Amino acid sequence: VFGDWSSDVCSSDLMKAAVVGDDILRDDPTVIRLEELAAGLLGKEAALFTVSGTMSNEIAVMVYCRPGDEVVVLEDSHIYNLETGALAALSGTQARPVTDTGGVYDAAALAERLGVEGVQRPRVSLVCVENSFHLNRGLAVPAAAFGETRKIARSRGVPVFLDGARIFNAAAALKTDAASLAAVCDSVAVCLTKGLAAPFGSILA
Repeated sequence: VFGDWSSDVCSSDLMKAAVVGDDILRDDPTVIRLEELAAGLLGKEAALFTVSGTMSNEIAVMVYCRPGDEVVVLEDSHIYNLETGALAALSGTQARPVTDTGGVYDAAALAERLGVEGVQRPRVSLVCVENSFHLNRGLAVPAAAFGETRKIARSRGVPVFLDGARIFNAAAALKTDAASLAAVCDSVAVCLTKGLAAPFGSILA
């Protein structure tokens, strides 16, 4: 994406030679190339470069939800436990943690949660999954394991978002590609700063 790299060229020289523009005006060719590459690798229609994984996650929530809506999350997920209450603070949404088994929803518990409706109940607008799963365990979850989650969510008309901060690591561990892992969801976020070791940024696709 950023041109040829060799050990005898320092990063400041690369920056001096970089072709840049104003990303707000959508005329930064480097950012556009990065977003197009990411969308292709993740099997999605388009991608957006953001500053952090939390920003990508929270933008996704804002896209799908209105204030007062409910977001179903895995009880040990990053978006629920490690984003300083951003679901409520930034999106005005209520998180509903559901028991997981190795990073996958218990199908009966998820179906029950999505089946709850009523004038005093919040609208369930999003189901969140994670791959790799759990900050301290780093579980790579096969795409097939999310089949029931996807089926249940689709039957209720609820989109699925994948926090795939380290999805390329999960893909390598499972000997597959990131697009196959992301195919189970409507949108996916990936951090460039974690397993990919970039100095900055995240992608929402």
